[in-house]
Amino acid sequence: MSKQTIQGLIQNYLDDSLTADELSLLLEQLQQQEGESFLLEAVRDALVAGSAQGQADKVLADRLFEGILRAAGEAGVDGKIRADGKIRANGKIIAGGKIIAGQEMRPSKVIPLDGGRKRRSFRALSIAAIILLIAAGVFFFYTAQQHIEKVAVDNKKLRSPGNIAPGRSTAILTLSDGSQVTLDSAGNGMLAQQGNHQVVKANGQLSYEGKGDNRSGSVPSLVFNTLSTPRGGQYQLLLPDGTKVWLNAASSITYPVGAVTKEMKIKIEGEAYFEVAKNKELPFIVDIGGKSTVEVLGTHFNVNGYTNEGAIRTTLLEGSVKVTNGQSDKVLKPGQQSEQAAQDQKITVHNDVDTDKVLAWKNGLFDFDGASLPAVMHQLERWYDITVQYEGAMPAIEFRGGMDRNVNLSAILQFLTEMKIKYTMQGRTLILSK
Repeated sequence: MSKQTIQGLIQNYLDDSLTADELSLLLEQLQQQEGESFLLEAVRDALVAGSAQGQADKVLADRLFEGILRAAGEAGVDGKIRADGKIRANGKIIAGGKIIAGQEMRPSKVIPLDGGRKRRSFRALSIAAIILLIAAGVFFFYTAQQHIEKVAVDNKKLRSPGNIAPGRSTAILTLSDGSQVTLDSAGNGMLAQQGNHQVVKANGQLSYEGKGDNRSGSVPSLVFNTLSTPRGGQYQLLLPDGTKVWLNAASSITYPVGAVTKEMKIKIEGEAYFEVAKNKELPFIVDIGGKSTVEVLGTHFNVNGYTNEGAIRTTLLEGSVKVTNGQSDKVLKPGQQSEQAAQDQKITVHNDVDTDKVLAWKNGLFDFDGASLPAVMHQLERWYDITVQYEGAMPAIEFRGGMDRNVNLSAILQFLTEMKIKYTMQGRTLILSK
C-alpha cells in the first residue's frame, strides 16, 4: 500500500468517515511497512493535508506530532481501541474526542488489535496509539486550534468580548514588611533581601538563595513571605528548604524564611502541587485554609482547597502523607486521594485516582473528562479571569475530553455552542442560559 493511500485512510479517520473494514486494513498494512520514516511521513502529511492554511498548519502539525509521540510513549497501549475514538490503556481511557454532553458520539464497541501480539519499541506504540491519538485527542486539540486561527484572521472577531486570552505566569510576592513585588513586571535577578536569603527571580520561578539552609537554624530570624496568583495567573516557587511548589490560579502560599527548628509549616489557599525536599528531622506541614492539614516527610502531592469546589482534596503521587482536620485523620498511599466535605468535614479516601487528571493544570492542560458544567465553569473563571452567571436551571451535563490551556476563551465558547448551550458575553462576564 502506498504512502498516499495510507495518508488518505488516516484523513478519512480524521473526517470520521473510516469504516471498520478500512480501519482493520489500515492497521494491517501499517504493521507490514518496514522502517519508521514511512509511517512518520504518512501521519505528518495527513495532518498537514487536512486544510489549506499553508505553513501555519505545517508548524501546527509538527507540534501535534511531537505530542502524539510523547503521548504514545506514555500510553502503554493494551491492544484494544474503541470505535468512539478513545484509546484504552491499562483499562482506562487516556484520550478523548470532542467535548460532548451526556452521550458518546459513536457506539462504544471494542475492536481488538492483532490478538494483543507484542511489538518492538517504536512500532509497538505507533500503529495503535499514533493513529487513534490523532483521531481522538489530537483531533480535539486541532479543532480548537482551527477555531483560534479563524478568529485571528478576522480583526473584528479579535476585538470580540469572547476572545479573552488564557492565563499566564504572573504573581505578587508580599515580603515580611508588607511591601509587594509584581513578578511578571520585575526583571530577572535579585528582588529583595530576607534575612540571610536573597529573593531571586529567574525564568518564571521565584527562589531563595542564602548562606545557610533554612532548616538548619543558621538564619538569625524567622519571617514570612506570601506568594499570590490572581485569576488568570500561575507561578513556580522554590522554597528555601528546596521544596518545589507549583501554584495554580487564584491561589496563595505563605511560608517561613529563616530559622525553622521544629517544623516547616506553610499555609495555602486554592490549589498547589508540592515536591517536598526530604528531611526526616523536620516535618513539612501544609495548612489548607485553616480547615485541614497535611503532614509529610518528603513526597509529591497536590492540594485543591478552593472554597467553591465543595471539598478539600489531597492527592498523593509519591511517598506518604497524613491528612487531618481536628476530628479525624487519614494516611494516604500513592494513588489515593482524600476528600474532606465542606458540610460535615468527613474525610473520605478514594483509591486508584487518575493523577494525570489531577495534575492536568500543572501540565498546561484542561481535563474536563467526567466534569459537570459548574466544575468546568469554575476552571474557566480562574484561568480566564471571568465571572460566570446562570439564567434559569442548567441541564445536567457531563463533559468529555480536554485541551491545551494555552487557547483563547473563544475556542472553548465554540464548543459550548456545539453542545447547544446558549451564552452571551458582557465584558468579562459569561452568562449561560438554558
